[in-house]
Amino acid sequence: MEEVSLTPCPQCGTPVAADAATCGICGAALSDPAAKTIAIAPEEVSERDALLAQLRHELATEYEVEGELGRGAMGVVFKAVEIELGRQVALKVLPPGLGQGAAAERFKREARLAAALDHPSIIPIYRVGRVAGTYYFAMKYVEGRALDTIIETQGALPLQVLLAVLRSTTSALAFAHDRDIIHRDIKGANILVDLDGRVMISDFGIARAGQDKALTAAGAMMGTPYYMSPEQG
Repeated sequence: MEEVSLTPCPQCGTPVAADAATCGICGAALSDPAAKTIAIAPEEVSERDALLAQLRHELATEYEVEGELGRGAMGVVFKAVEIELGRQVALKVLPPGLGQGAAAERFKREARLAAALDHPSIIPIYRVGRVAGTYYFAMKYVEGRALDTIIETQGALPLQVLLAVLRSTTSALAFAHDRDIIHRDIKGANILVDLDGRVMISDFGIARAGQDKALTAAGAMMGTPYYMSPEQG
């Protein structure tokens, strides 16, 4: 077996490959990776700017919305500062056009389920609200990166790092399962690692509590196909 040369990250001390461009845990630059340019359609830029401007206006008395962090089918996440407490938060907002019906119920349920779970590896929910028809909830802002981004950037993780990630993730899932809550969409994009190496699970958007199947149609598949158990295929 070829020996891999490891060196400690100058910022967090995690062992990383000597030729790695960045630390897989804290994201510190270890060399200058080639720059990448991503093209974004003008209409997409316009839509994003419009939503950001709307939030800044509607939530001006509560939050200073700084910018978008990411988006998915069940919500758009923004970085913001809670004005009264002066703390950074992540605001998850239900996308325009989904503010009613089953999508709105799933969104509100995600906030309720996550807020009921007090575990160091589950992102805490601070507040749930609705302003001018826009549903949102505020949660802890994690300064770090998603596991899939870390692996894409660095490649395979050192064994000791991988074990630490798995222990934290399974501990959080077991905690939720003990309270009859099933996440149903565990994947690298929903496992965040902060600058200190702490692992946190996010996105309970399609989680199910107990035997509550009211928002899941009979025979419907819930989750991300590549990460679903074989019997759901």
